[in-house]
Amino acid sequence: MLGLDPKEAIERPLERVIHTEQMILNSLKNKKYFSNREVDFKCPTGARSYICSLKQIMEDGVPGKGSLITITEKKNILRIVKQLAGNSAKFEFDDIKGRNKELLRQIDIAKIAAISSVPPSN
Repeated sequence: MLGLDPKEAIERPLERVIHTEQMILNSLKNKKYFSNREVDFKCPTGARSYICSLKQIMEDGVPGKGSLITITEKKNILRIVKQLAGNSAKFEFDDIKGRNKELLRQIDIAKIAAISSVPPSN
């Protein structure tokens, strides 16, 4: 996802492996954990933004065993939100209000396009 070679990341300090906002490194250093924050990363393919969480690793209820960073692509989060929220809307041409001649002309064109079997041009 970040375009990193796993072999180059093993046993290396985080700041030498990923190039990101100083906030993540400061949060790790100061043990300031967070959930679902948008964080920018500099990847080999360019700058990218992800949803990240930083959690404390606990063993048998004892904190301080380390930290875990999870990184999720924003498009995955948006897809889940749309599914959960039922993010869809249905409108009819009659829902459009207005009397402007140009608006009415555009509505007529849109009605014709809506029933046309010709794919739109790009």
